[in-house]
Amino acid sequence: MEVNHISKSYGKKTIINDISFTVNAGEVYALVGPNGAGKTTIIRLVTGLSFPSAGDVKLFGEDASKKPSLRRKLGAVVEAPAAFYPYLSGEANLKLHAKLAGGVKTERIAQVLKMMELSYAKDQKVATYSLGMRQRLGVAAAVLTEPEILILDEPASGMDPLSLHLVHSVLQNAAQNGAAVLLSTHHL
Repeated sequence: MEVNHISKSYGKKTIINDISFTVNAGEVYALVGPNGAGKTTIIRLVTGLSFPSAGDVKLFGEDASKKPSLRRKLGAVVEAPAAFYPYLSGEANLKLHAKLAGGVKTERIAQVLKMMELSYAKDQKVATYSLGMRQRLGVAAAVLTEPEILILDEPASGMDPLSLHLVHSVLQNAAQNGAAVLLSTHHL
């Protein structure tokens, strides 16, 4: 993944200006900064939820704005707590996510639920999940398809120390398996 001289302005207000970085396969790259620093804006530009005022994003060596289908290969968590159907179970939400992503084996859904220590809550409606549980479900959804590029916006928000450890393990595992990992956070 390459981010080349991207800038984003809303009207006359410049949010980010001339940002460039590369995340190679097997690397974890963290965007660290306080609220309002532009981390989520960068994530939204990389995932295609917004478009840069200048510069470009390359995924797999190709300009993502000219080939939007490349973004379907991403595993991403952006605004995770709002990304699920609250009256479906955690498992049903992952099954729906898997179907939209082209399908994965049932065993993989069970595997990511176990990885994020959500197996016990798989049949509970997401509306009953704590913020930390919804964040962990978001990470489970992002890694479900074993993407080559994994992007997470504030994955540790609302998490206790055990959940933070789980997320760090999942990110390290993804990178060790060759994924390029980009995340935003307030702290490392």
